[in-house]
Amino acid sequence: MLWLPGVILLCVAVIGTASAFGLPRLRAKDPALKIKPMLFRTYVDTWREIAGTPVASAVIAWSIFFFIVGGVAILVLPDYKGLLEITASEVAGLMALLAISTGVGDFVAGRVSGEKIRPELITLGAVGTTVGFFLLGVAPLNYYVIALCLAGVGFMAGFFMVPLQTMIQHLTTPQLRGRVLGLWNCGSFVGIIFGNLVFLLAKNLGFTSSHVFFLCGALTLAVVVYYLLRWRTMFVTALAEADARETVSASHAVETPSG
Repeated sequence: MLWLPGVILLCVAVIGTASAFGLPRLRAKDPALKIKPMLFRTYVDTWREIAGTPVASAVIAWSIFFFIVGGVAILVLPDYKGLLEITASEVAGLMALLAISTGVGDFVAGRVSGEKIRPELITLGAVGTTVGFFLLGVAPLNYYVIALCLAGVGFMAGFFMVPLQTMIQHLTTPQLRGRVLGLWNCGSFVGIIFGNLVFLLAKNLGFTSSHVFFLCGALTLAVVVYYLLRWRTMFVTALAEADARETVSASHAVETPSG
């Protein structure tokens, strides 16, 4: 039955591709933009356009998050098969729990945000994820305790992710938005790749699973500190300015010509 996971993945890919054909076609926001043959040239050009802006900072924060969670922390989970003396299916259950709890955190963060982008949720999510990683570092080798801590990490990660996702889209112009989203997606995978390399380095240096979680906690703590010192004010100011511009545009749109 080793072939079954591959068949399932293939079926999911086919269903996803087929579903994409049902999406409505949209007009290009920048019809004059030409696709360049050099694979990564668009990413480089897009980064040059947004460098030094709050959008660039949000992309960096997102990439760092995937570096820690998607590249380092998630690779620890297979170690629990030996540490907890559990089956591969039970390890898969831990991974599924992390994914589901992240989705629940995304949903709750979205509901809490309502129609506004709330940067304060980034702080809450980053702090909560940091605490969760440190708890995983000291947690006893008990399946249910580990599962509870992982659920907490995933749930709080949702509060970090949702404001960044919406902010990246909200603060970009329609002409640039598609390219920024492409760069953002690329940053996710770059973060995961570098995270994998850091995980391999840590294991080769003799880090235990708990030590790796301490490393993740230290990294997210550094993100919290940098966010509070630098990014928080930048994001709040940028969102306030964007809201002010939208208010002015809306007021102009409803004005009727006099005379």
